[in-house]
Amino acid sequence: MKQLLLLVFIIPILSFCQESSGGQEGYGLPKKTQHETAPVDYEKMVPIDFTVVETLPLFPGCKASKKPTLSQRRDEDKECLNIGIMKHIKQNFEYPKMAKEMGIQEKIFVSFVIDKTGEITNVQVLRGEDPYLKEHAFFLVKSIPKMTPATQRGKNVAVKYTIPIRFKLQ
Repeated sequence: MKQLLLLVFIIPILSFCQESSGGQEGYGLPKKTQHETAPVDYEKMVPIDFTVVETLPLFPGCKASKKPTLSQRRDEDKECLNIGIMKHIKQNFEYPKMAKEMGIQEKIFVSFVIDKTGEITNVQVLRGEDPYLKEHAFFLVKSIPKMTPATQRGKNVAVKYTIPIRFKLQ
């Protein structure tokens, strides 16, 4: 009986693979065509690492630094961005009721992308255990306001950024 059931499931799968849309020898692969592909601009597809982008994103209310060196400008812009994000999080922070009642404290790491338009996208909780705290951290980051986007070679680019949010009862 077990052999009969196994065959019933295997036969449709094999049939599907062989009847796929006219690809290479019935393996479900598209036919190879000979055409030139345009060069891929990876800056348009993949967020640039925050540490290497030329001009950092600016949080609302921050002004681009006028310091004499690139290093000093980056440091000042990064400090204003960090202060703006943390201030936003503190203003919108409310300890989740269940986590508070259970006495749960932890640091949640959240990664996100500041896209070419300055919107917050691709929010992901990288590390954290408590589902209530993770959900609230996600909400806090998702609610960050639109920023002035980062630039690379004079064009707006997306950058990936990660922040820790510490949930601590006092």
